[in-house]
Amino acid sequence: MKDSSIYIENAKVLNHQHMEGGQHIIRLESEKCSQYAKPGMFIHLKCDENTLMRRPFSVMRASKEEKWIEILYKTFGHGTNSLKLVEVGDTLNYMGPIGNGFSLSKKKTIPLLIGGGVGIPPLIFLASEIKEFCNFKPIIFFGSEVTFPFKYFPSKYMIKDFLPEVTASPDFIEAMGFVSRLASQQDYPGCYKGFIHELAEHWIKTLNTDQLDKVCIYSCGPTPMLEAVSLVARKYKIDCQICIEEHMACAVGGCAGCIVKIKDNNKIVSKRVCVDGPVFKSSTIYYE
Repeated sequence: MKDSSIYIENAKVLNHQHMEGGQHIIRLESEKCSQYAKPGMFIHLKCDENTLMRRPFSVMRASKEEKWIEILYKTFGHGTNSLKLVEVGDTLNYMGPIGNGFSLSKKKTIPLLIGGGVGIPPLIFLASEIKEFCNFKPIIFFGSEVTFPFKYFPSKYMIKDFLPEVTASPDFIEAMGFVSRLASQQDYPGCYKGFIHELAEHWIKTLNTDQLDKVCIYSCGPTPMLEAVSLVARKYKIDCQICIEEHMACAVGGCAGCIVKIKDNNKIVSKRVCVDGPVFKSSTIYYE
């Protein structure tokens, strides 16, 4: 089912979880967005009646059958600090789904999902889509410098020639039957102590040429992380799609306030993250 429309919905809050590290998961009623959202797309949410500007949040999960969507957010400024006060039964207004999502390659049968911080949600959504619609077996790496917003345990899935001390895996990813590992510089038990792109590269080095040819990277996170992931992709000649996080005003392409520089035929051109992205091929991004 495809639809390029952006819907405006008044949505009842169905659930609101509050976790360590100022992280929150909110579930919203959704008649329309839930039907058309794809991994990498986002909503533009009005956090409260007294906050004029909306805030962009990636869709983390969506249920077509039960007609809801979920987002994960971290309290940072006025908008998100107001949002954390919202209670179950309250109504929020949002626009969505917005943007271009990830595009799974049929030829690249080993998806490598790399998510950092509040860039993790689109990869959770993508993992769910792979589980439901593909026969692929992705490998999934998440990184965070605050407590992870999910439970994790030593994985039952071993990785050949990989770091034996790195065992931590999210419980819900394990339940999907997918291989996953976690990274942080905070010395969390079982996690790789370092950057997420370093962990991913350790895994890439375990692959033979035939396996490497089947890998495609899908990533979302802060700009320095995405730049590092893009460099790893270029080093090993791996196709890579990145979902860019950016502050936005209108989120529908009118204000051009979320510009990213793109390499196009030896020229540097400006693209809008909201409607031209937020997913781009990493090889096209111009990093100054």
